[in-house]
Amino acid sequence: MGVVDGRLRTCSVVWKAPGTPDEPAAQYVMAGDPRMAALFSGLPEGAGHGLVRTGCNGRPTVFYGNAGSGLRGSGRPGDRRVFENFTESVSRRIGCGAGEGA
Repeated sequence: MGVVDGRLRTCSVVWKAPGTPDEPAAQYVMAGDPRMAALFSGLPEGAGHGLVRTGCNGRPTVFYGNAGSGLRGSGRPGDRRVFENFTESVSRRIGCGAGEGA
């Protein structure tokens, strides 16, 4: 579930357990608006940190991914590869390359 348009895409994964409220487990974001991309300034960058900056159609674009402690280390084929797959897939859908480090 999440927002899907050319300047913002989000994907949230929730952990569901019987008898308990849904708990956020992972979030993935593509922000292609300069103001939104600026919100990620100062965070460690690189696919290993879950943050990749690139340009798409002349505007700054940020890809961010975070797996919560309940899912960390359980991604298949691996947390980093899941983030890279998100980055590559969204990049294709919005018409730009995956960018350096993606």
